Amino acid sequence: MIFFTTSDPWFAQLGWTLAIVFAALAVIQLVYLGFLMLWPTGERRTRQPKEPVMPTKPSFTTTKAAVPPQGARMVVMAGVANSGDIPLPADKFTIGRYYNAEAGILVALDERSMSRRHAQFVGDDERREYYLTDLHSSYGTALQRADGLVVLTPGTRMRIYNEDLVQFGQVVVVKFALPGEPRPFEPVATQSVSNFNNMGEPRPFEPVATQSVSNFNNIPARGR
Repeated sequence: MIFFTTSDPWFAQLGWTLAIVFAALAVIQLVYLGFLMLWPTGERRTRQPKEPVMPTKPSFTTTKAAVPPQGARMVVMAGVANSGDIPLPADKFTIGRYYNAEAGILVALDERSMSRRHAQFVGDDERREYYLTDLHSSYGTALQRADGLVVLTPGTRMRIYNEDLVQFGQVVVVKFALPGEPRPFEPVATQSVSNFNNMGEPRPFEPVATQSVSNFNNIPARGR
């Protein structure tokens, strides 16, 4: 508290007025702080635990990072010049004609028969399983095999294996180099071979045109 010892009454009155104003401001500040303590606004902060708390259930909000299969790549065999090896950018991505990261098109094969969103690749490196889905492209996607092309049904995923040859559109051919074993052997035309073996015994021997030769010998000579 400031005491004014001046004999001028005007200065004494001014001093007491200032003291009252400061005291009022202090009271208002104390009231405001008390209001904040009794009526908190906004998010309540969680008190930091003294010891680490282990979760009792797995968190379902945690998402798996898009990690590409280790060492996996696409080898362009035909259709696009100067492409070479293309490392797989993620465990899930779209293959199209033009690159567009926002749309998930991370592998671009610029060729006329390629659609903008041609096919989708999905892989699980832990389980060594990889799938390819045709996204209703204009010229389709097919798996090249020794007995011909196996056309992918649009919208239905098909499992692919290491060293599989896949044709996108009309001319683009890509070889997938993936972790794991190549495609297991699938016999071709098994039913046809089975039917051939079950045809039964061969036809018994029959003399050729025996009756015809006999009749020919019994024909009388024509007079001249």
